[in-house]
Amino acid sequence: MLRPAQWIATASAICAYLIVSTPIFAQTNNSQKLDPQLSHAKISRALLAAVQPDGKATVERRARANSTVNIDDKGRAHVFLYAEMTASRLDILRSLGASIEIVQPATKTTQARVPLDRLRAIAQLDFIESMRPADRAVVFTGSVTTEGDTLLGAQQVRSANDVDGDGVRIGVISDGVDSRQQAQFTLDLPNAIDINPALPGGGDEGTAMLEIIHDLAAGAQLAFSSAQTSVEMVEAIDYLTNDAFAGAGCQVIVDDLGFLSQPMFEDGPIADAVEQAVARGVTYITAVGNQATAHYESEYTPGLLTIDGQPRIVHDFGTAIGGGPDFGQEIFVPGGGSVTVILQWSDPFNNPLNDYDLIIMDQTLTRILAISEETQSGQSGQPPIEIATVENNTSSELRVSVVIRNLNAQARTLEMHYSGLFRLQEFNTPAGSIVPGQQSANGTISVGAINVNDPGADTIEPFSSIGPAAIHFPRREDRSKPDLVAVDGNLITGAGGFGSIFGNQRRFFGTSAAGPHVAGVAALLLERNPDLSPSQVRAALAGTAEDLGEPGQDFVYGAGLIDATRAFEVIGTETGSSSLELALSYPNPFDPAQHASVTVDFSNQELASVKLEILNTLGQRVETILNTEGLLVIGPGQAIWDGRNEDGRLMPSGIYFYRLTAGSKSKTRKLALIWGWASIQ
Repeated sequence: MLRPAQWIATASAICAYLIVSTPIFAQTNNSQKLDPQLSHAKISRALLAAVQPDGKATVERRARANSTVNIDDKGRAHVFLYAEMTASRLDILRSLGASIEIVQPATKTTQARVPLDRLRAIAQLDFIESMRPADRAVVFTGSVTTEGDTLLGAQQVRSANDVDGDGVRIGVISDGVDSRQQAQFTLDLPNAIDINPALPGGGDEGTAMLEIIHDLAAGAQLAFSSAQTSVEMVEAIDYLTNDAFAGAGCQVIVDDLGFLSQPMFEDGPIADAVEQAVARGVTYITAVGNQATAHYESEYTPGLLTIDGQPRIVHDFGTAIGGGPDFGQEIFVPGGGSVTVILQWSDPFNNPLNDYDLIIMDQTLTRILAISEETQSGQSGQPPIEIATVENNTSSELRVSVVIRNLNAQARTLEMHYSGLFRLQEFNTPAGSIVPGQQSANGTISVGAINVNDPGADTIEPFSSIGPAAIHFPRREDRSKPDLVAVDGNLITGAGGFGSIFGNQRRFFGTSAAGPHVAGVAALLLERNPDLSPSQVRAALAGTAEDLGEPGQDFVYGAGLIDATRAFEVIGTETGSSSLELALSYPNPFDPAQHASVTVDFSNQELASVKLEILNTLGQRVETILNTEGLLVIGPGQAIWDGRNEDGRLMPSGIYFYRLTAGSKSKTRKLALIWGWASIQ
């Protein structure tokens, strides 16, 4: 597993979290601006760097551009075109050699492959607002049963309640399921898996995720979609929500993808797509990310550094952190490794008025190795983002320094994420390392990781991203993420060679492994009560989780380690007839400091006296909130509890039961009362 003193091996050692790290903008080998004939606001410098002024790509230039631009074997660049598209405009693009893959009218984004010698011609079309490289997914990694099945209580729930997720449809979004037949042969996966025909993907992290879900909820139906770009991610969510299982759609979706080109300071297209899925009743679960050891955030602090003989205003890392001055953040890149640095700042994503540049220099701060100097002047298609990559093609360690240059910019919050094979030597800031996109969205269940072999099951993995998720637009929010933690480092079959090798075993590390454990538990809850809304599933899991770290919800463990047995009890225990219905209380958890009362809805379909009581964990009555003794009633009803006992005293934080009795029939559910809960949501 990843430890702070080890290399950040995002391609192999973490073995778990799939995240886009594509350098979207150009790197050049000097600090000079590109040829002015090529350099206009509508086309990214990364694309300009891929071609010579005559429109041809040399082998050397193409190789350099491949770290930032995906160029296929036909010499076509993979791009996003931003424009209002019509049939006639698409025909024009095709006539210029563009191969159209996906059109998303809502975001004015078209994903296409364009011959390198046609990039300028297409960018100069009047209706094209801007052109950028398509982002790419890169794996961050990881007949058996995951140890999480027992540790998290799922096995006990199945044994005691005769449930296995039957009737629940679960979708997974990851890299691929190439070797699924190996897992199917050993019965670690079902024979029937609905795979998105348009986005089947490649790799086997998806196979491992599906295995975990099948271990916990073998009766659930499974679906899969890949997503290699952020545009494809939106398509994958739409497929699993609406088109999977012959149009029935999934009730649960879990993903382990991240896209660092998504807005870091506001909700972007992926977060919006997830929120729409949740509004349709989908419980959406996502790996929170493995960025806690690869993240930087600070307010801009001015300094002065000589670059190429000229004094330049730059960010002072040392003063920003509390020391100083230090104008370069040092990173160690081993032989054969690389580092990609992604910088964003707190401007509106579609209207940035401030311009920063990102420069990677040698350790002496005298030589530029890579530079990203896109123009941000408030025009559409100029997001506040700069990305640069350095590759170490030697066998010796390379030390580089990240420099942030200010081009007449006002002070803003600066945030950087990193990917590759490297070690961040200084100024790492774990707080706020939540990956942008669905991981930060309000409606998702973002899941961190604890090693399944941790003796106390109470220590967060050092790489597991921690909160808060700071949103600046349209208004400031410090969202409490992650929501929960589950386990990683669990056993998998290793189909396709996926996973970390421990003796003759394969194990799956990272928050990518934690997310599907939560999805499996959610399936058990939804089989028992198919009417649970996404917020009720989340409340049941959060309200019964084992509290770790700081008391209550925190930015490291969220509400804590999920407990399937306790969550299952919260959603209802029936001891009578189906004529008696008792809904999950709302809010649950209930915070008396913020909520005047908690509401309980019920329905009795037979004439009877009705009583609704609040009980403690010993079964002792705390308060009777409804009693129609002597009066027979039928139909729906509602009762409220203000958090007080029969003597009028407010009750302390804890788990309580509310029991509905109608004649000889009764039903019981759990309620979590947590003081201060609402204030940290």
